[in-house]
Amino acid sequence: MRLKKENFNAGSPYSSWLKEELIGEVCDSVNGFECRGLVEKYGLHFDESTVDVIMGISNIDDLPDDLKKIAVDIIRMELDENFQA
Repeated sequence: MRLKKENFNAGSPYSSWLKEELIGEVCDSVNGFECRGLVEKYGLHFDESTVDVIMGISNIDDLPDDLKKIAVDIIRMELDENFQA
């Protein structure tokens, strides 16, 4: 299945899934738990307030560039390796 950015707009099942995946990636990294390593891959640093940013988005383009890179990687790994944002 070819996914588009619009598949991740607010209210869609993909939007909820992506938010959960992003929060898991960021929180695991902040708390030192095992994760995919995407935060480390890009050399990024987040804190607990990042969860509020993630929960407030209505589409992928609302994400700051650093979180958007992680979101795209997660989508490519888990759903569609050809996804373009």
